[in-house]
Amino acid sequence: MSLINDALKQARQNPPPHSSPPLAPLQPVADEPAAAWRFPGIILLTLTAVIGFGAWFWWPRPSLGTMVHPIVTTQPVVPVTPPVVARTVERPKAPAPPLPTPADPPPASPADRPVLQAIFYSPTKPIAIVGGKTVRPGEAVGQFKVKAISQTGVTLRGPGNQEIKLGMER
Repeated sequence: MSLINDALKQARQNPPPHSSPPLAPLQPVADEPAAAWRFPGIILLTLTAVIGFGAWFWWPRPSLGTMVHPIVTTQPVVPVTPPVVARTVERPKAPAPPLPTPADPPPASPADRPVLQAIFYSPTKPIAIVGGKTVRPGEAVGQFKVKAISQTGVTLRGPGNQEIKLGMER
């Protein structure tokens, strides 16, 4: 403790050489005479705006039905008779014949079979590229639906529930 006290005494006796001169105390600023009317002026302006808006909002205005617009014409008014419309009786139409049901499509020929291009196998999310389309099990490729994807091939289910197995060509 004595070292600290000695250092403080020495600092009081020898001030640092680069200290700046003390600043002069600030003088109080007198109130501006124009500031005295600001608060009542703001109150008066706000009150005038509220009264003006209220008068405009609640002032009775004529309705569109009571407004009279003169019609100026240079030609005499000619009465127009409504046209006579002939009624036609519609006869009930006969029901359309049922459309023929399409037969099961023929089995896919080798030219119609999609081409297996790549397999990205993962036990949880296998992906294959078949006919230029990236597919997962359950998705469709043309008229075929992907049944399963294994490490070596893809099983497709075609029209008529026929199964086609596509393998990677080497």
